[in-house]
Amino acid sequence: MLQKNGVLTAEEAWAKKEANEAKRKAILNKKKATLLRITRNKIKNNLKAREVIAWRSERERKKAVEALEKAGQFIPLNMLEAITDPEKTTTEADIEVQLQEALVSTIAAIDPSLDDLFCATEDPVALQADYIPLDAGDIMDWNYLDADDDADTVSRTQSIVDR
Repeated sequence: MLQKNGVLTAEEAWAKKEANEAKRKAILNKKKATLLRITRNKIKNNLKAREVIAWRSERERKKAVEALEKAGQFIPLNMLEAITDPEKTTTEADIEVQLQEALVSTIAAIDPSLDDLFCATEDPVALQADYIPLDAGDIMDWNYLDADDDADTVSRTQSIVDR
């Protein structure tokens, strides 16, 4: 094959194609790792923000309970319950679950070919094979699936067309 920069043999073309594919995969892997890192950091930052809010709320709760005790007033039961720190109760497994949920929504950003695989639709009849309509009334009434009625309808319309 004659190219702009001289002759390109089949071996060189295959090597160039493999190098381009390896480069594309490396870029894709880097994008995946970056997206994973960014998403994980967003989840952790959100958790940290909720932790700060919990600290402030706990501090305000303690001050309010202290003020009510000094005044000798009744302290509501809900004010006696401590406000828990969400970061202490969240495990690494919880973070992983949140990460997976976040990544499911951004699957197309990672690799469009993966999105195409997930969105590929099969035969529409096969997709509705176990479909039972919610407004069917009586579940045992399967008249809408009666093939004889459908065949009669087809034969009637065909006889009208034949006339």
